[in-house]
Amino acid sequence: MINTNLIRRSFTFRKNHSLLNITGLAIGMACTLVIIAKVEEELSYDKYLPDADRIYRLTFQTTNNGNTFHFARCWENWVSRLPARFPQIAELVRLAPYRHTVIKAGDQKYYTDRVFATDSNFFDVFNIKLIRGNAGQALREPFAAVLSESYAKKFFGDSDPVGKTIQVSGEQDEKLVTFNIKGIMTDSPVNSHIHFDVLTSFEKPAEAPEWAYVYLLLKKKNFDSDLLRQLPAFIREVEADSAKTVFEPFLQKITDIHLHSDKDREVEPNGNIAAIYLFILVAVILLTVSWTNYFNLGKARLILQGKTIDIQRMHGARNLHLILQSVAESSLCTLAALLMAIIIIDFSGAIIRSFFGFNLMNGLSGDLAGIIPFLILISVITVIAGSLPVIIYITVNKVSSMKKEGLRRHSATRISSYGILLAVQFFLAAGLIISAITIFRQKELILSTSIGKQEKTVMVFKNLNWHVRSKYRDFRVKALQNPFVREFTASLEEPTGETLDAMKVESSGIDPAYRDRSLYLMSVEDNFVDFFNIPLVAGNNFRPYDPDRKGEDYILNERAVKELGWTPAQAIGKPFKIVFNYPDIFYGGTVVGVVKDFHFNTLRQEIKPYVLFQKPIFYLCFIIEVDGLHRKEAIEYLRGLWENMLPDYPFEFEYIDDLYGSAYRKEFTQAMMTGFFSILAVIIICMGLYAITSLLVARMTKEIGIRKACGAGVSGIIRLLTADFTCWFTVAFLLSCPVAFLIMNRWLSNFAYHVKITWWTFVLSGIIVLSVSLITVIFKSFKAATINPVEALRYE
Repeated sequence: MINTNLIRRSFTFRKNHSLLNITGLAIGMACTLVIIAKVEEELSYDKYLPDADRIYRLTFQTTNNGNTFHFARCWENWVSRLPARFPQIAELVRLAPYRHTVIKAGDQKYYTDRVFATDSNFFDVFNIKLIRGNAGQALREPFAAVLSESYAKKFFGDSDPVGKTIQVSGEQDEKLVTFNIKGIMTDSPVNSHIHFDVLTSFEKPAEAPEWAYVYLLLKKKNFDSDLLRQLPAFIREVEADSAKTVFEPFLQKITDIHLHSDKDREVEPNGNIAAIYLFILVAVILLTVSWTNYFNLGKARLILQGKTIDIQRMHGARNLHLILQSVAESSLCTLAALLMAIIIIDFSGAIIRSFFGFNLMNGLSGDLAGIIPFLILISVITVIAGSLPVIIYITVNKVSSMKKEGLRRHSATRISSYGILLAVQFFLAAGLIISAITIFRQKELILSTSIGKQEKTVMVFKNLNWHVRSKYRDFRVKALQNPFVREFTASLEEPTGETLDAMKVESSGIDPAYRDRSLYLMSVEDNFVDFFNIPLVAGNNFRPYDPDRKGEDYILNERAVKELGWTPAQAIGKPFKIVFNYPDIFYGGTVVGVVKDFHFNTLRQEIKPYVLFQKPIFYLCFIIEVDGLHRKEAIEYLRGLWENMLPDYPFEFEYIDDLYGSAYRKEFTQAMMTGFFSILAVIIICMGLYAITSLLVARMTKEIGIRKACGAGVSGIIRLLTADFTCWFTVAFLLSCPVAFLIMNRWLSNFAYHVKITWWTFVLSGIIVLSVSLITVIFKSFKAATINPVEALRYE
């Protein structure tokens, strides 16, 4: 029978020790549950679809003149003919994005990037239910629309919007187009790789859109490989006239898109499987540190309480009874830690959402069935870790062996199991700190090398449609009349945006070996180079734009000059023309300047060979710098000007630093999480060290008194208590450095441009872990070293 009095006495014996034990476990459990919830959510994307194992996204990798592109969207008009040709396909659904769409109903107007034109069979493939309307008929007629439930409430409140109208204008639309509302659908699940605010029918359903995401519902889940084998022959047939372009088809399972897809023009920013592996590794490290701590504390405590077990055994207590007693005690400790972990999670939900951008409740409540097995496993291993010291002692050692061992050893860390387990903790903590420093350094590189000023003084209006762009000149002139508006420039894409428009160029000075090269196009305002402080390598900046001038000025970056086989000096004055489908757009001109290479996209991509030119019709992005001290006044002036000139379009912008925050959200979240959890790991270790040192000091009190009576000083006593900790840390640190280097080197390979892992990163991480650990041990050791020798010798 389990003795409850012994369990109670065990918990009340050295209450601070018990509190540290439970708190360390609770922190480790809470962090692990948060990470598990995040991982569960990331792995659950699109698995809610009933036919998820039969839905694939069709994409093509195209190669032309040595240039290779792989878009998430399809532009080939023959795609819609696939169901009639291939019996493996049950349904084909096209989703053509409007891009940065204005939705207007009455006086209300909003921007959204979640508007798509789609086929009438959309609801047969995607598991989105209609609250109002007929799913089979809602999108059959031209100019029909279905709103999400949240968007319907946003515009119409509690009234029924079916039968009413909304006006829609996408990036390529010259005016607002009216659509009739035919239904209301449920909001897209959080764990969907694509979300919908508004769905519209195609204006001409029989015609294929120029660009669309294409999804196939196959009749059987294993038909994808069979279809891929047959597609190349069909492509050669329909693309017989495009001999120079090579099409390679790909079928991507819908459940793989979120974590395994990084194509051009993804519908939304995806996750990254490498981040999932990193989170799992951090969770394992935290749990290992917590379990190791728990085991070490249990063993250290057993040194002081070993007499209790010996007495019980001498009075006839069986080994099984003692083991069950230990398991019961460890179970209560685990339960208390688990309850504390739940309290920590409950109170930290807002903090997690604020710092990590992760809604913890979505993760915890989204798939409890998936989290509970992990919770049980963690609890079982924790119970085992807590009771294992007693089990080992009972099954291996003779009566009083622990007591003899305790008298024989003068330092807990000289016991091999203590040293090894402490080394494991130091190894994991040092590795985490090295990883955190490297990730933060990469974050700083991202911010320092990105184009633009990382302040909330630069406003970016992106993906603007034709009507807004037609007012550009007048809006810019009037905006600059305000003294608080410092600069106003424009470009084809916003900073961090995807620059994917590449075309061939012509020049009499291009070497024949380089004539088939394509360069990336970037239409910019006259002052773009000066606005972003891009240095000129050769030549001059743009002349002021003149719409009546038939020739263009061109500025190339160093990469483009190299692609054409020139030097910067040779490029200046060269005749130059962009080969475009519409001859009235580009007349040709000369290269007037060469600028240094600049990071306009993210650091995941290599710097592109850019051609900068002046064409206001391609200014999809307005970029305005305002006076930081009078930012509010400048914004109000711009708002009034916008609403006067463009009353049908919302006045919405993003600060440039927020653009970078969005573009690198995954990396910044990883930096925050690794840094935060690294600190927690060190805290857990320090809590364990403090408790172990407390028990060690209690056991060695008489020895310390004897040493002091024999003339030992305070520094000598402290060295005695800290020497072995330092020794084991050194061994662990030397082992952790190469492992952390390999892991971080692999993580950095995701970037085309990244920091180098330098020697001082390892030194700094070692100093941090060792310093904090030694301070913890010395704090407790100092009290023992200054105790009165007479009192120490009386201690029992």
